[in-house]
Amino acid sequence: MDHSRTFTHYWLAWALVTFVAFLGPEVYALVTNWRNTLSAQVWRMLTVQAGQPIGQWSASHFWFAGIYVTATVWLGGHFLFRWWAS
Repeated sequence: MDHSRTFTHYWLAWALVTFVAFLGPEVYALVTNWRNTLSAQVWRMLTVQAGQPIGQWSASHFWFAGIYVTATVWLGGHFLFRWWAS
């Protein structure tokens, strides 16, 4: 049995549901109160100030930034350039 078609539908459904689940609350927050957006929540959790120099970052700032950069490079390379494809 070939499961590739099943997984194609699964990943498409997952991507659409995730996109809608994110986009709905994000647009609502942008329209009603920008302080409820995802970025505002992350800034609040990490206590990021606008224009804050990198020398004032805490370990959690570097941890979050490292995860973000790693995920972006990995997914970008994998999806766009087929790095790590067998």
